[in-house]
Order: sequence, then C-alpha cells, then structure tokens
Amino acid sequence: MRKLSVANLVLVEASLAGCNPFKAPSYPQIGCGFALETRACVALETRPAVVNILRGDTIRIVTRSDSGYGRATWTVSGLAATFAIVGGAIASQLLTPDTTALVMGIAVGTSEVRAQSTRPPYAATSSIGVGDSSSMTTLSIWYPTARRDTTITLGVEMALVAELRDAQSQSYIVRPIWTSTDASVIAIAPPTCGVCYPRAVTKGYGLARVIAQFRDLRDTLQIFVAP
Repeated sequence: MRKLSVANLVLVEASLAGCNPFKAPSYPQIGCGFALETRACVALETRPAVVNILRGDTIRIVTRSDSGYGRATWTVSGLAATFAIVGGAIASQLLTPDTTALVMGIAVGTSEVRAQSTRPPYAATSSIGVGDSSSMTTLSIWYPTARRDTTITLGVEMALVAELRDAQSQSYIVRPIWTSTDASVIAIAPPTCGVCYPRAVTKGYGLARVIAQFRDLRDTLQIFVAP
C-alpha cells in the first residue's frame, strides 16, 4: 500500500507564521501518543501523517499549528475513506473549520485527507490506507523488547497496544478484544479521557497472561506482578 508523507513546509511559511524556522525549541506535547519532544516550528500539520485502518473503522485526524492556525476545512480524495459525522452521516468535505476530523475507511485502497486553513492559506495532508480484516495474517501485542513476558510492580499500569499485519507485512491499527487469565493479578481497564489505549492494571501479586484477540488471530503477553 502506498505511503504518503505530510508536505514539507518551506521556510517562508514558517517565518510568516511568526515562528523562527531555524530554531527547534522544546515543547511539552501532552496527549495521545506524544511525549516531550524537540521539534522545529510548523505552520500547519496533520497527525497522524500516514496511517492504515480496517474497512469500517474510524481514525481521528488532528491538526497542529504553532501559530494558532489549526482550525481548518477538510476534504478527502480517493474512494477508500470518507468523513464520519455525528448521527451516522458521511461526507467528502467538512466546510465548518475545526481542528479535528473523524475519518472512516469504506473501501480497500488509499485516500488523502487535506486540511486547509483559511487565514493564512496553509495546508497539510494525511494518507489513509484501508485494508480488509479478512486479509490480516498476524496480530501482535506491542512491547519494547522481543520478550513475551515482563515484570512490573504492584500499583503500575501498562498501556495495551496491538497491531495487525497483512501478507505484505503492512501494519494496521486494530482494536482487539483484551482479556486477562487472572483478574485478581491483572485487570483490563478500558480507555479513558486522555488515555488512548486500554490498560493492564495491577491488582495483586502473581502471574497472569494478557490476551489480545481479533477474529481468529491472537497474541499473548505474560506479566508477573512483583512487590
């Protein structure tokens, strides 16, 4: 599946936005998936820039602007995705400026989502790849190491993240069913405001396995809770 990247912003755009394009200050990025990072100033960008989802699933695309130009109108090109609107409606464009857009995958392929600020006229794009769930071949729980077991202390919570891959090893976002073999050791907590992912919550000492399942695919992570 073809990957597209956000168009590079030229130095003139950064300067006009009131930012120093030659300086890369540190900013605390608080939100889903972002930690402290050092970056150059941008006039407008969309996140995620490239993402793959399953047909029927949705993904929220957000804008970021260092100069306050994040509110944008939205358009989508290609037949793979469309905008999902409250109430079940869909649309190929959103004319009321907003900092987010909810995108739904409707057909296998690739679509481009474009955010356009009206004043000044900055633009940014995200590439949305859409796959079919029946084409997925593996499900993997993401963990920083190759080990399939870990030890954490009582009182610690751990985000649960998994990914699907197809026969071409293309990665897709997935929302699997999460279960624990021993809820008295590890309980599964749903996503909450400000936390993107379900969490493994320690409840007591011992050993438990966390299982992710999607259709007939599954993966397991063994967790030992220590004092």
